[in-house]
Amino acid sequence: MVSINFRDTGRGGTVVELCHTGFENHGEEAASYARAMDAGMGWEYILRMFADYAVNCLPPA
Repeated sequence: MVSINFRDTGRGGTVVELCHTGFENHGEEAASYARAMDAGMGWEYILRMFADYAVNCLPPA
């Protein structure tokens, strides 16, 4: 399960808090999957791509 919370910094920014649990549901590959999501092409990469898209592709609010 992945839960994502967005928190206002009070300074015009937002903090994204992500919690990924339930790796044990992936059986024998659970530890490998958890390591992959913690590696350079895991959540760090996914969130960086999301942020880049938000800044560069979305119209101003």
